[in-house]
Amino acid sequence: MDGEHCAVILDEPAGGAGPEAASPLHATLEHRLGCPVVMGIGEAHEGAAGIPLSYQEALEALQYSVCTDAAGMVRFRDIVQEDQTTRDALRHERLVAALAGGLRAGNLAETRRTMAALMAAMHDEGGMSLAHKRALLANALNAMITALAACGIPADRFSTPEGNVYYQFSRLRSFAELSAWFDRFLDACEHNLPGGDAS
Repeated sequence: MDGEHCAVILDEPAGGAGPEAASPLHATLEHRLGCPVVMGIGEAHEGAAGIPLSYQEALEALQYSVCTDAAGMVRFRDIVQEDQTTRDALRHERLVAALAGGLRAGNLAETRRTMAALMAAMHDEGGMSLAHKRALLANALNAMITALAACGIPADRFSTPEGNVYYQFSRLRSFAELSAWFDRFLDACEHNLPGGDAS
């Protein structure tokens, strides 16, 4: 203990209760001290050798709480997951922007590579639900339609007997169908962009 900080070692197995085990201690400290207490919680690691690692993780969680004004108990595992989610979202955002940029530049080869990278990113993120993938791809479709409109190519150019482009998208029920549909959509883009085969 060094005045404002103290370290507590809880005896629990790796992957154990974490906040649940620390919650009574947190409540007791707040009650005794009469003020809010922020607690950084590291992961449980096996053996004495795991104590320094858990301590370092708890410090990082505590530093995160200071930077974000988080209150209560902050678990290292949660900030790592949040950080990964933020990185994934930024990567998706960059890829969607690159899709639109490729179409505005008339660079279909680059647009296809970007779409392949976006699909691969979603495929690799095993925890992403189909609803999340659909929402991300709907955003990509909107960005692409806007980019095409800026090139003088209206959305109705991509209508089929089945319906307009948004109706077609709404009928897709699996990630495989979404992926195949975007391949066909890019083929249609190639036929409609200047220099493409408009036949």
